[in-house]
Amino acid sequence: MKYNKLIFCFALLMFISLIFICGHSIKAELDQDIFSEILKYSHSNVVQTGVNISFVKSGNYKSISRNIIKNIKGSIGSNLCDKITSDDGLEYCVEFKNSNISGYLEANRLDGNEVKVDVALQEKTSNNDINSLEEAVISNKSNCNRLQCYKYLKAKSKMKNVYNIDEKVKKVLNSIRAENIKTVKLNKNLSTTAYTKKFNYIQDGNRKVDFNYSVCKYETGNFIIVGTPIIPITY
Repeated sequence: MKYNKLIFCFALLMFISLIFICGHSIKAELDQDIFSEILKYSHSNVVQTGVNISFVKSGNYKSISRNIIKNIKGSIGSNLCDKITSDDGLEYCVEFKNSNISGYLEANRLDGNEVKVDVALQEKTSNNDINSLEEAVISNKSNCNRLQCYKYLKAKSKMKNVYNIDEKVKKVLNSIRAENIKTVKLNKNLSTTAYTKKFNYIQDGNRKVDFNYSVCKYETGNFIIVGTPIIPITY
């Protein structure tokens, strides 16, 4: 009888351990980096990342612009060349680039001491860290109002069929229980929006959208562009 009780206790302990392990496995799957998973299952290599940011900030529009350019140079573009393209007292525009980075900054004076800033930045890279570009533009979000940030990466897939690539990405979205998945065909491209609950979302009618990807067929091969909450570039 004691022997049977020992077997029962051992079996119960194993069962509880199994539940614990499985629970952690599910959580790990849900917490995994969606960008890395999409690159993995679509057999894709990153060729470009980018960010479009807009915000309102109090201060001198030229000083704000110069500090942003200084941050970008210090973070990712030490040999960055910049050129002022407009400075009429109300608008201040700067273009910047080097061999891997290109972009522009536009600062517009508003009422009072407020300045509306728009920055578009893209980098040729094999790294999928899209957050580093945002951090290069904004070092402190606390003093930025009406902040909007759109990030993306572009990768070349080794797969030959755009529909197969699209299927692989949808499997990743389903594995993290994404909602509101909607796909439209644009010429030879497939564009999909979804709500993953992982990023800041926008409202598309009565749908929440925080994730957007497009599978594109070009002469140079098949590419996938992934953005949040939507892709901020034409494709």
